Amino acid sequence: RLVMGQVDFVRLKTQHRMDPRVAELISPTYPELTNHPSVLNRPTLPGLNRHVAFLNHSTEEDTTREQKSKSNFYEANMVVGFAELLINMGIRPGDISVLAAYSGQLEII
Repeated sequence: RLVMGQVDFVRLKTQHRMDPRVAELISPTYPELTNHPSVLNRPTLPGLNRHVAFLNHSTEEDTTREQKSKSNFYEANMVVGFAELLINMGIRPGDISVLAAYSGQLEII
């Protein structure tokens, strides 16, 4: 909105935190974003042999709570359990990122 309103801005050119596969997901929004060399050779997740994991399920969002944002207790429990598994496999909690599209989901995670 601010850019469309011609407010001056500075766009990030080099990212230093995300795995390049995650950065790829936002490339339509940030087409010129490059990855810093420090993120290029990270080890894969233990036991998964990959850098990024997406969890899939078919359980609908919760409709019993009165809230302004969507949430899903099944999904939240699945994500928390997966994070606990990664911690038990030796990954430091500070090295785990969970992305949630809704504030209601973030609240219950």
